[in-house]
Amino acid sequence: MVGEIKRLMLSGIDVTVTHMEILEFFRNNPGIVDDPEGIAMRLGLDKTIVLRCVDDLIRVGVLVETRVGDHRVVMLNPEYGGV
Repeated sequence: MVGEIKRLMLSGIDVTVTHMEILEFFRNNPGIVDDPEGIAMRLGLDKTIVLRCVDDLIRVGVLVETRVGDHRVVMLNPEYGGV
């Protein structure tokens, strides 16, 4: 996880505990596909904060987003080698 945190910091992102919890969640569940609200529910975290952190993780390439109909979902980037 240290590599992921360094990557976030080098991208100018202020790393929070929420970033680390989301990273750990995907590290432990690499096949999960969910929306940010679902991730917030699974982790018991505020959905607004999770949304912001998920966007940060997408921006640096750790997560990728796709659409299922009009529904936004995110997953671990299969090309990302840090997890």
